[in-house]
Amino acid sequence: MNQSENVDFKLELSTEKDEHGKYFVISKDGTTTFGRMESDSGLADVPIKLSEGEITNPVTKEGYGLVHIEARHGEQIRNAGFATVVDFVEEVAKNYEIIREGSNRKGNQTYLLQLTDMNNNTLMVELAGDETYWNINTAGVFRTSYGAKNKVVYNRHATEKQSAETVEASLSGELNGTTPSTSMHTPIQQNVFSVGKDRKNSDTLQENLQKTCKD
Repeated sequence: MNQSENVDFKLELSTEKDEHGKYFVISKDGTTTFGRMESDSGLADVPIKLSEGEITNPVTKEGYGLVHIEARHGEQIRNAGFATVVDFVEEVAKNYEIIREGSNRKGNQTYLLQLTDMNNNTLMVELAGDETYWNINTAGVFRTSYGAKNKVVYNRHATEKQSAETVEASLSGELNGTTPSTSMHTPIQQNVFSVGKDRKNSDTLQENLQKTCKD
């Protein structure tokens, strides 16, 4: 039995739905906004949101949103020192340092938001059809080399005299030449969230999470 099978998933969901009819997860500030796309990136300056999502293939656990991230990367994220997947998403969405181009999904360009410590903590986001928010498709804790060949769209550490690619390469070299820093995240805790009484489908989400984690 792995760690995720012992976790009781209880999440607070909004009554607001994404473009696929799935409820958004509520962030720590009580809204559905987990972060915002950096305006200097040239990309749509709109909120970054996480929905409950869905599993489209029970065998491969393909899909998007929270249930997909939990099924594919939940244990990995907690083992990296994050208490919950939701905590991980909010940490990266608020503090990402680099934006890279991701894959082109059915004509829609995705982007990687990366926050690097000893790993590349990464969110993959895609602009919603009405362009009012960035939807988090997936997320995970990857090696620092993950996405290294992808085009850099934005680097928070770049200056007017340095390109984003140059600064990213410099930071990568410094990271490889030093002892990794200690985790900046809170200790692992039981993954428990409160459930709003008016969230009609929270029980369904809980069942889906438990089911996918046991597959």
